[in-house]
Amino acid sequence: MTCAVHRSRCISRIRTVAGIALLASACFADEPDLRSKFAWRQEISGGGETGVLYRIRVPRDVFDGCRIFPSDLRILDDAGRQWPFFVFLPEGRTITETVPAKTVNTSLVEKKDRYLRQDFVIPVDAETGKRREHNQMIVRTSGSDFIRRVEVYGSENQSDWGLLGAGYLVDHSRVRVCNKTLQYPVSTFPFLQVRVYPNARNASEPLSVSGLAIANTVEKPGEYEDVPLTESYVEQKELKEGCQVVVYDTGAEHRPVERVILRAGDREYVRSLRVFGRNEETNTWRWVADGEIHKLGASVQDTVNLNGFGFRFLKVELFNYDDAPFRRLDVKAQAVARYLVVESLGGPAALYYGAPDVDLPRYDLNRRRGDEAAAAPLLGLKDRADNQLRKKSGFGRYGPWLAGAAVGLVSLLVLWIIVSMMKRRGEKT
Repeated sequence: MTCAVHRSRCISRIRTVAGIALLASACFADEPDLRSKFAWRQEISGGGETGVLYRIRVPRDVFDGCRIFPSDLRILDDAGRQWPFFVFLPEGRTITETVPAKTVNTSLVEKKDRYLRQDFVIPVDAETGKRREHNQMIVRTSGSDFIRRVEVYGSENQSDWGLLGAGYLVDHSRVRVCNKTLQYPVSTFPFLQVRVYPNARNASEPLSVSGLAIANTVEKPGEYEDVPLTESYVEQKELKEGCQVVVYDTGAEHRPVERVILRAGDREYVRSLRVFGRNEETNTWRWVADGEIHKLGASVQDTVNLNGFGFRFLKVELFNYDDAPFRRLDVKAQAVARYLVVESLGGPAALYYGAPDVDLPRYDLNRRRGDEAAAAPLLGLKDRADNQLRKKSGFGRYGPWLAGAAVGLVSLLVLWIIVSMMKRRGEKT
């Protein structure tokens, strides 16, 4: 009788412990509704027609709210269905083609302003029979550490010459500037004349041209948007001798920026620079890009391309060395517009983003309908709001681990009870 009572008590204990394990597992487990994982919710203005492709322009709030855009972003409707999407960037392209030309004259002109002259004839396009367009000259000369003035003239008959453009070839090792290209307005003159002047730093040095090419560059613009910048205070520890430092706030973490444009008035200048980024004011600055800006005659370079910039704060170091820093500096940041191209399933839907344990989305929409992206109609977004469906309990990403640990501990407890039963049975026999 005593054995039966003891067995009954042990079975009751095992059932109680198993119940506790199931309850713990349920408490720690995540909600099955995917929408409950995200911190932020942004409603789409109008769900659109089922099966139709739409574009949604990505606002700053989404970049700021995502942990890693677009890994932790989903588009879900009120039924919890995932709407397939992909990120579309209408990027521009720069196409540069060499223009065939024949050299017809090379001479060193010994006048008050000594210069090396070279004349070219550009043949018509054999396929179309039309004149070829051209808008830049690429010149390689002898020497180093120089500033050489260069002029390009055009003519219809090799008698009457008109100035197309003037600028400077620059080789300056101290500030790491090297410019070999002179740009001018698009022209179809069949005859060109190039004049290369001596080094302004040493007019007596030998002068020769080692390479010269005529080219035509066509810009196929993408869709860029301005990224608002707020100038921030520069701490004393950021200042360097011979260096002008400026810091700006883009207003959002993880905000992509493709290029920064710096303009500094009407006077001529040459500045090398470095660009850094960080997400918090207490973080260490991370290098992003090196570059240079200059204004030398008609040659103007004011844009620095940024590769992989996705920070909130932007710092630019402009090396002026012994020259005076810029009194007025206009800085603008631009990013390629980013769109979510989504296939509507019909009905109300929203963007959900900001989750610690969501994997990169994997849909086949880009492969199926990627060529339709540029023409897809636009849908709007309402303001960002807290996701009311977000699960406040469950211990977030640690829920599954804690649930497993709870079940493991309970299993050990059940095993201990069974071993105790067997020991007592052995002692009584």
